[in-house]
Amino acid sequence: MIAEQAAIEKRDWDTYEKVLVKVIGWDQKGISSVTYEYAEIFGTNGGSVGSQEMKVKTVTGRSSKKEISQHAMAAVSAGIKFSSALSPVSAHVEVKSQYDFTSARTDAMHFEKEEINDLTIDFSKPTYVYQKGITINYVDGTSDKIGTGMFYSHEPMPFSETIPYCKMNI
Repeated sequence: MIAEQAAIEKRDWDTYEKVLVKVIGWDQKGISSVTYEYAEIFGTNGGSVGSQEMKVKTVTGRSSKKEISQHAMAAVSAGIKFSSALSPVSAHVEVKSQYDFTSARTDAMHFEKEEINDLTIDFSKPTYVYQKGITINYVDGTSDKIGTGMFYSHEPMPFSETIPYCKMNI
């Protein structure tokens, strides 16, 4: 039956995955989870003397050559709302608000590009520089990354949280 329907529709259903898609409607590009991250690029505890000029490379935009689907972006937005309730930083509102991924939708509209930022690092104070990013993980094992730029802080704020799709309110 499936082979006959494939011939009628002039489609090639020669893999188990393609048969699953047709028979049970499994979406091979379904979302399994979304990961939000502040990856440390540079960090110093301070307490030293002097300063140094540094060039810091960060990324904005999407890694995918194809547009990221509206459904995937809805999952990113839902995950941001879910994540903000579980933020690891609770000491103070100003710091808590720094875990900000709201530019993801805008950044996802553009292809990935590297930016070089010139920073002056003062070694007398703690200084941390992070690459902000989001990874959309799909059930087929692939992923799309969205770079959302640089974050500079005097507090250590490394952060990585993966939110399973089933916990998102979409």
